Amino acid sequence: MNLAAIITKSQQDREGWKYTSLQALCAVNFAPADGMADIAPDILPSILPESDRHRLVFVDGHLRGALSAIDDLPAGLVSGDGETGYVLTVQGQTCLITAPLELVFVTTKTAEARQSRVALRLELGANARLTMIEHHLSLGTGAAHVGVLSTGIHLHEQSKLLHAKFQDLAAEDYHLSQTRVQVDKGAFYDHFAMTTGASLSRYDIAIELAGALAQAQLHGVYLQRGAQHTDTNLIVDHAAPHTTSREVYKGVLDGKARGVFQGRILVRPGAQKTDAQQMSRALLLSDQAEADSKPELEIYADDVKCGHGATIGQLDEAALFYLRSRGVPEAAARALLIEAFAGEVIAQLGLAALREFAARRAQAWYNATGF
Repeated sequence: MNLAAIITKSQQDREGWKYTSLQALCAVNFAPADGMADIAPDILPSILPESDRHRLVFVDGHLRGALSAIDDLPAGLVSGDGETGYVLTVQGQTCLITAPLELVFVTTKTAEARQSRVALRLELGANARLTMIEHHLSLGTGAAHVGVLSTGIHLHEQSKLLHAKFQDLAAEDYHLSQTRVQVDKGAFYDHFAMTTGASLSRYDIAIELAGALAQAQLHGVYLQRGAQHTDTNLIVDHAAPHTTSREVYKGVLDGKARGVFQGRILVRPGAQKTDAQQMSRALLLSDQAEADSKPELEIYADDVKCGHGATIGQLDEAALFYLRSRGVPEAAARALLIEAFAGEVIAQLGLAALREFAARRAQAWYNATGF
């Protein structure tokens, strides 16, 4: 899906896009990026140490082998190109890829507004295991850049994927992504998303639990300030019996920032013994910040356990008073409460190095916000 198709869809699907407008993008002529920007490997940040990960680097939508670390990856893991889309194929061998695979998506800045697109498909074979980390970042200064990412994931029987996403683009950039996941019998999809960057970001995630005992766990945290806008539109489709899903999303909003969470749980006929739980919470640090939450349950089976909840509020004045009465300065007390609020989600990350990176990113956001 490209930028024009997403804009058209947003105009046609008024309900699904009721909280997010792409009208501002229509007024800008975004030229295609060529992916040929000159980038030195040593200026690219890495979430994990070099010895502990593999890495694929995409620059303005194109895979750059010279910037990647793929020498010790299995032959045939990556195929395709920037035009037809890239395919990652992991065969059904538990120890095929022992280290996490880090995908770095770089958008470069020039004097003119530009756009780039990556189409990615991942096939994880039966019994395979993989940790895949997305890191979206901007390099340089200049006009706005729109990055579009379309991802298709198929988890075959008994496979497991830990999929972590960190979006830290420049404040004037845009990020639009669509992820489709099919989870077969006994497979497990574990997803974490952290959003701190971009002027506007939209995540469309659709997960089909297609086989019995399939599981999905989704956690997200967004930290937004100024006039930033982020929107998560999540659908979990329980299409088989004995499937389980857990969703917890939290956001912290300051200034005039806006956070949107739309979560739909669908239980199809025959999907008995479904266990699905969803929770979204937003913390407003400013009277001008706005949070919108739209949880939905659509159930067509009678032997299920499903629930959802949503809260939007400000810092707990009683907790703030308690900390101040113990001698904690107000700014430090506010920072402690905010860190604890977001930290509950970060703590769910299954890899210690990822938890540490997420905690550092959150701390940098708190410090820049002035707490």
